[in-house]
Amino acid sequence: MAEALNLKRRIFFRSVIVSAGLLVFSIAIAARIVYVQQVEGPEWKSRAENTRYRIIPATRGNIFSDDGSLLVTSVPEYRVGIDLSVTVRHSADSAHFYKNLDSLTIHLSSMLGEPASTLRKRILTARSRLLEVMAYNQAQTDTALWKIEPRYLSISPRPIAYEKKKWFFEQTQWASIRKATPEERAEDKALNRRKFRFKWQPLHRVKLFATGLNFELVPNREKPFRNTASRILGKPTTPW
Repeated sequence: MAEALNLKRRIFFRSVIVSAGLLVFSIAIAARIVYVQQVEGPEWKSRAENTRYRIIPATRGNIFSDDGSLLVTSVPEYRVGIDLSVTVRHSADSAHFYKNLDSLTIHLSSMLGEPASTLRKRILTARSRLLEVMAYNQAQTDTALWKIEPRYLSISPRPIAYEKKKWFFEQTQWASIRKATPEERAEDKALNRRKFRFKWQPLHRVKLFATGLNFELVPNREKPFRNTASRILGKPTTPW
């Protein structure tokens, strides 16, 4: 009799623990739902209303003649850009952005043939513009007055070849601007000059994608025989 009573007590005690756990779990889910809807709601709403749709062409295959000669092939090219929204979500994202920006612009300069200072200025200007538009939208109570946020900045004037992208990621040492030592600052002051000095670090320590770096695939059709049979094979802009 005593053993049966103890068994019932143990079962009841375990049932109470399980019920309490389920209750706490349910309260946590309900609290999270309320937080997402009430606190984060405006942010998610703005993201949904700023969503833009575009058609991404499918990668097309090779076309051969009856004797096996290659008539048309797809050669991958990439458009280099910066997703600025990645750099403004949180304070930590902003810190990563400024920490790795110098290294990014230096190597983009080597790849694109454009001065690093010009690239840096373009990126910072576009990011400031995005922050202005975001601040304006947050100040508006009527969503109809919101402006489209310029989240994407195209860096390369024309698409780059796959070999350039491969070279970009094969760099084992990445440069970043370092602070001058007191002796170097004294020397620069004596010579009335401003000199940038760099330090080198391995790629795994450089968080490139924290800067919003993006390589967008651009379909490119190559024809070894130029315009031969273009009416049948299609032009590069033809969607089939």
